[in-house]
Amino acid sequence: MFVEGIVYLGSKYLMIRRAWNESYLPGKIAFPAGKVERETLNNALEHNVRREILEETGVTVHEPRYLSSQSLVTGDGRWAVTVQFLCEYQGGTPTPQPEEVAEVMWMASSEIYAHPDALEWIKRTLERAESAREQ
Repeated sequence: MFVEGIVYLGSKYLMIRRAWNESYLPGKIAFPAGKVERETLNNALEHNVRREILEETGVTVHEPRYLSSQSLVTGDGRWAVTVQFLCEYQGGTPTPQPEEVAEVMWMASSEIYAHPDALEWIKRTLERAESAREQ
């Protein structure tokens, strides 16, 4: 299971460029995400998404809000579930974690939709996030 954080500040979204040495989608533009680690805390998914965002970008967020979930087949052929959370930026200076992230940037939705390194499922997730923010 994976969690993905769609972090926003005003009209911009926090995006990462995956490190070039990553085996899965190197150099692609994505939302901060990662595997769910075993937790003994309440709200384990929310805790994990906050941790992943902080580890990958140095940014903290307000209380994550469930957005959606998807099932997928990983690059090595395993079935997995990704749970996406909409997260309002709280603080911190966006800084990439070099082992996993080459770059961290704030991007307008129009920039993400037009970016050649943003995959279609990222764009679909962004559409859901924008719709949820309008409600």
